Amino acid sequence: MIKLTDILLEQILPSKSDKPKAYIIPHAAPQYSGHIALEVIKNIPNYDYDSILILGIDHEGGKPGIYAGDKYNPDNNKINKLKSSGLKEVKGDHSIGWILPLIESFSNLPITPIVITNYNPKISNLLKNIVDENTLIIASTDLSHHKPLPLAGKIDHMSIVNIQRENPSIEACGKNAVRTLYDLIDEKLELVDYDTSAHLTGNKEKVVGYAAFQAGGFSPDLLAARNAVVDFLEKNQITTQTDNKKAAFIGISKYGELQGSMGQTKPIYPANIAAVQAFKSTLTDSRMQYSPEEVMTPGNGFEIKIRLFSDFKLTTMENVIIGKDGIYAEGNGKSAVFLPEVPTKEQWNHDTYLNELLSKAGITDNHFDLYKFQTESIMIIT
Repeated sequence: MIKLTDILLEQILPSKSDKPKAYIIPHAAPQYSGHIALEVIKNIPNYDYDSILILGIDHEGGKPGIYAGDKYNPDNNKINKLKSSGLKEVKGDHSIGWILPLIESFSNLPITPIVITNYNPKISNLLKNIVDENTLIIASTDLSHHKPLPLAGKIDHMSIVNIQRENPSIEACGKNAVRTLYDLIDEKLELVDYDTSAHLTGNKEKVVGYAAFQAGGFSPDLLAARNAVVDFLEKNQITTQTDNKKAAFIGISKYGELQGSMGQTKPIYPANIAAVQAFKSTLTDSRMQYSPEEVMTPGNGFEIKIRLFSDFKLTTMENVIIGKDGIYAEGNGKSAVFLPEVPTKEQWNHDTYLNELLSKAGITDNHFDLYKFQTESIMIIT
């Protein structure tokens, strides 16, 4: 059983770096897991990286090497160094091929894609020679495959805990890519988002798990908000307030199935107080299938996603980036908000995104203001 006391208190250290060192993202077809991958990929332009190293796999167990299965913007300097060290080009598979377009939709940085088969410290040492502080590392893996939803959720939760502990015992197709990533970073991997294929396909008997992780680069406000929610879960109390006011949203899910999501749209509370207030509100969401006592009990396996909003900016729909920007409409005393991941998950274009928002708000004319915002997220599991 996963215990809050044992697991969550390991996560309270501040980030060593001011930008993420690495991400782990899923590699299922984008219509299944793209919304999870974009939770971290969307932030690449916010930082001054000069290249990206991708660690993928070959599901058929082919040879390790430099991925050559699709066109991409290559980092020829790094690739030539690896070739001179003996790595050859290999075809690889969709573990890299399907994430390349997602990454390149937010970044034009040169890429070094590597196919990992068996874990090999020699390959880790080769890669250490081409990684510096401005290299973003992205490892690619899905979690459990083709298990019934409750079993898949429990297995995935344990794999998530082990990834956070840099333990190689994970049930994931890309476990060797993840293990190689452990060798290349000095920051702790934290869970950002989790979902399964169940709500997308309707099939709860053969489920695939998807998760996104980030190493380093979390803001002090987000870590304070996360720690405040942990304290509230464990001690039913709110910690001392932080300085910066932020709007916070909390989503509560059970094995990827959303139970509730509520929060503020305006920054009226300090970040950590805002997160606790949003969590308490979400416990009362009419969609919740579980009692507050069940959610608050350690070991019951709920996923709690903590989001902090950036400031709202007045915008037009043409300036909204799908997958990165949430939107908020306000007019005639009515308002509604959609989080940034909604249009990706629902596969909406710009027109549908706006029309669904206006319908949600009950706004039936053109007399409204439209705002965009971004979110920073982290997730804990009870």
